[in-house]
Amino acid sequence: MKSIKKLTALALSAAVIALSAISAGAAGSYFLSEGFYYGVADQNAYVHGYQGTESDVVIREKFLSYDVTAVESFAFFRNETIQTLSLYDATRLNSLGQCAFAGCVNLKAVEIPSAVQTLGNSVFDGCTSLYEVRFRDGSAAQIPAQAFFECASLETVLFENDVTSIGNRAFSGCTSLEYVEIPKSVTTIAASAFDNCPALTLGVWYGSCAYDYAKQNHIPYVLLDGVSLGDANGDGYVNINDVTAIQRHLSELEALQGICLLAADVNQNGTQEIDDATHLQAYLAEYDIPDPIGEVITQ
Repeated sequence: MKSIKKLTALALSAAVIALSAISAGAAGSYFLSEGFYYGVADQNAYVHGYQGTESDVVIREKFLSYDVTAVESFAFFRNETIQTLSLYDATRLNSLGQCAFAGCVNLKAVEIPSAVQTLGNSVFDGCTSLYEVRFRDGSAAQIPAQAFFECASLETVLFENDVTSIGNRAFSGCTSLEYVEIPKSVTTIAASAFDNCPALTLGVWYGSCAYDYAKQNHIPYVLLDGVSLGDANGDGYVNINDVTAIQRHLSELEALQGICLLAADVNQNGTQEIDDATHLQAYLAEYDIPDPIGEVITQ
């Protein structure tokens, strides 16, 4: 009997030691450790909330012996303390829930690492000090509705991943946003994705979803294909051969197609006509031409 009592006491002592970093006042099934509320389910841990005072927040890889795999919806909702957020220590973290960081008005920059595959709606909604967002290679393919809604200080969005869709009002109200390159992998962009972004120019690939989106929504764009206005034959140079290519196209001897048609519209009035060849000839003769011939095509 004494040996059983001794083992029981040792087990209790070990449990106390293991939980020494956890507040005795943990609410319900949640455990408070270093300012974070954690929940545990299916042998994984998730961040339920944050009551810490640190402005530089690091999501850890583990809580006790459990992998931290998610930041729960509303976990940091309207937290005005955090200024920086690091997710790289949490190598098993795969999701950030709905409104997880919404209203964190002092959060300044965010990198979404490759482990994070799922973002909830409005995940960074209303983070008004957020100025840069970077999606690392392999990270979430879908940018959900209102993900960065009214992030008024947002200036830079970098997609290094194969993002496929950008949801309703994902970047709506990002009034400081000036330029975003949209990868070819994007196949769906909601009509309201970039509403109220008055300074925005998109970097797009000819014929891509983003190209069509920019035209349909009258958003200025720059072609990423590298084709210059006037390079009608697409060989990388603007010269007399391009004049010939336009003339042959107009004579129905050899039709221009795709981006070459766009490059042949030298006066940028939406059609290919003899004036385009004339303007190009004048440019080659070094006359002062108002059209940006030889520059990367923008609209």
